[in-house]
Parts: sequence; C-alpha cells; structure tokens
Amino acid sequence: MRSLTGGDLSSVLALLRAIYSAPQPEGFVRRLLDALPRLTASDIAGYNEYNPSRRRVWYVAEPAGGDPPDGSELLSRFSHEHPLIGHYRRTRDGRALKISDFLSRPRFHRLGLYNEYFRRFSPAVEDLIAVHFGERRDGFVAALALGRRRKDYGERERFLLDLMRPHFGQAYRNAERLDELRRELALAGGALEALSQGVVALDAKGRVRIANERARQRLAAYGGPLRRGRLPQEVERWVVEQRRLLDTERGLGAPPAPLVMQRGERSLVIRVAALPESGPILLVDEHSAAPDPQRLRALGLTRRESEVTSLLARGRTNKQIARLLGAAPKTVEKHLQQVYAKLGVRTRTAAAARALSPAHAG
Repeated sequence: MRSLTGGDLSSVLALLRAIYSAPQPEGFVRRLLDALPRLTASDIAGYNEYNPSRRRVWYVAEPAGGDPPDGSELLSRFSHEHPLIGHYRRTRDGRALKISDFLSRPRFHRLGLYNEYFRRFSPAVEDLIAVHFGERRDGFVAALALGRRRKDYGERERFLLDLMRPHFGQAYRNAERLDELRRELALAGGALEALSQGVVALDAKGRVRIANERARQRLAAYGGPLRRGRLPQEVERWVVEQRRLLDTERGLGAPPAPLVMQRGERSLVIRVAALPESGPILLVDEHSAAPDPQRLRALGLTRRESEVTSLLARGRTNKQIARLLGAAPKTVEKHLQQVYAKLGVRTRTAAAARALSPAHAG
C-alpha cells in the first residue's frame, strides 16, 4: 500500500473532519469543495450528481465562474461521450479514474464533449480525474471530479481519492439521512418524539443533550437506560473511539463503523451521523437481523451479491453462505469483493452494517 507523507496525512485528516461535521447535504458539498485544494492542486473541482440512464447532470464547481454558464445543460447533452460516465454505467466501478485512462489527447479533442464543454472552462480542462461515491434510489449518482489544464493527474492523486472514496460515501449518506430527518421533523411540527428514527445529540464532552423516547427505549433494551446524561457504557466507549479515529491515521482505512448490538433476531445499529463542534449526533435504529435480498438490489448489487450480503448480515461465514447457496467458498469470496467495491467498504462488518441500514433492512 502506498504511504502518506506528513503533508498528505494532515490534509486528509482535515478533510475527514470537515466532511463528517456537515449535518446537511449542502454543508457536505461546501466543506468538501473548500477542503479539496489542500489535498491536491486542481484548476477546477466539481461535485456532480447525474443519472447515467437519463443523461441528466447537475453540478457545483469551484472556483465559481470557471465553468461555462450553461455547464450542466452542456454536460447532460454530451454525457454519452464521457468515458467515465460510460464506464460507471457499465460496471458500477466507482474507483478514481482519469479521462486519459480511456482516451488519448487527440481523441479527447475530437469529441463534442471537449469542444463544447471542457474547452470552454477557464482555463480549458485537458485532464480530469473523478471518483464515484454515492447512488440514490432515484438512479442519481454522486461523484467528485477534479480538472487540470496542463499537468496530468498521477498515481498520488488516484491513491488519495481512492483512500477517501469510502469516507465521501459515508459522509454523503449521513448528510442525506439527517436532511430526511429534518424534513420529517418539519412535517411533524418540530415534535422530536414523532420521528420514527431514534436520535441522540451529545455535547462536546459526550454527555446526552437531547434524546427522543424512541432512542431511549432502544438503548435501554440493548445496553441499559440513560442515567445522568450518560450513554450505556459500551456505546459511550464506542463514541469516544469513533471521535479519536478521525484524528489519527488509523481512521483512514475505512469510514466510521456503526456499532451493531444483537438481541435474538433483532439488531440495534448506532451511527455517528455528524460530528459538529457542538457534539456528535447519533442515529439509533432497530430492525430485523435478516435484510431482504430484494431490497439490497437498491444498493447497486446483483441478485447473487444481494443474497450473499443478506446472509453475511445474518452472521454466516463464507462456508455457510456457500453451502446455503450451492456455490464454492471461493465464488462467495469473489462476490464479497465486488460487494465491498460497490458499497465503498473494506470489511465484513462494514458491509453488514450497510445491509442493515433502515433503507435496506427487512
């Protein structure tokens, strides 16, 4: 594995703290684009949301005004020529890739995509590197794209973006979920108790500031009641560890892992949804320990990958999954490697936690 320099490590940790402290999608995008120049030099940076099937694209670019005024419309019109969009549509491979991985400079210059869009940037974009990190139920994909006029992107930039991709995805999902809760709260007239989601807000010292009754009941059933503003001991230790990881190199390997607590056929899944300066926000979910394979297809998984992931989330080993599905253990392992890549995770625990999320659990 490529190693980080001291400067790279400092920049990566600053970016992690920025994106995980954003409690809404707009804040996530703004913090992401603001922090990127410390990570790698680029002439233009863009947060993109697009639907590869409908050829619809929307983006925000930094610095503002460096892109064509009708940029989203132009990129939508020529998206069928974009090699990175085409590759993602065919493979769902979200790793960091460059236009120059697919096209020579002369071939790129012959495209309408270049002449009508990238050439109109100030300065013109001659090479672009992008990483995909989120896919919504409506088919829209979230991606980060960085462009340069002269010097091509190298393996350092590819390594850094691939390192950060799972974190981009997790922070993006956190912000989306909190935004959904904010809208639900508005419809409920601000009544926190009306939420179906368990929510806990901590102060900067980790003490409970706010917790709705649903969160209190779930925490009491799995770890013990809240007493004097303190979380159950196991949960409290886990929160401290998650905060510490974002300040050390150990936290770079994978996004903050949810705490999963089992009780029979039910699971409690606790996530740090945001880490603002005022204190962490926790989401507390309870659901079946057996996610429905059909619902897992919404994560971009194939039918077989969904079946494997569902069994993984039930605590089955590779040998047990292979026996239940009538497949070889090596085949199961190959499916899991594809699942990890598509979900932007690196471990069985993280894959199981994604499968057990409220949107995909049974």
